[in-house]
Amino acid sequence: MAGLKDIRTKLHKAFFKKTYDKIDKPRDFISLKQASLIGIIFDASHEPNIETVQRYIKKLQQWQKKVHVLAYIDADKTDDIKLVYPNIDFISKKEVNWYLKPKSMSTSRFIKNKYDILLNLYTDECVPLQYVSAFSDAKFRVGAYKENNLFCNDFLINLKEDKSLPALIEQIDHYLNKKQNG
Repeated sequence: MAGLKDIRTKLHKAFFKKTYDKIDKPRDFISLKQASLIGIIFDASHEPNIETVQRYIKKLQQWQKKVHVLAYIDADKTDDIKLVYPNIDFISKKEVNWYLKPKSMSTSRFIKNKYDILLNLYTDECVPLQYVSAFSDAKFRVGAYKENNLFCNDFLINLKEDKSLPALIEQIDHYLNKKQNG
């Protein structure tokens, strides 16, 4: 089964690169202070990630930020989890086509939304989320540094030793809250 997933990932990347190369969207560095609408995408396949993101959503809302969240979950259905976390839109592997492109209405809406900042809160490769990030209409996209994330982020954070989601969020807060010159 791993071989099939590798083939799907390679097909996705070939299709994706051809489509993505046609897009030329201007991007700007935007601090968290400047942002009013923030998009968050993350891998919800591990429940601790959901709780970590939930805490971060509350923090951003305390800063008077409007936050929209889209999570990918490596499961066939999301009905149960949607009841527990109604403030998060979930997409499941059933809502991803054969070459890993998300095909749900919530994904289309999310991509078209004009976020000031899109926070890519995943630390492992997640092809459906990379697609969402790459085609997002966000002004500024931030995520963890990985060689295969270069195309879907404008600002990359090298996590070095601690590659956890809390460490990524801490670094995002650090870098996007720094005082800007000019």
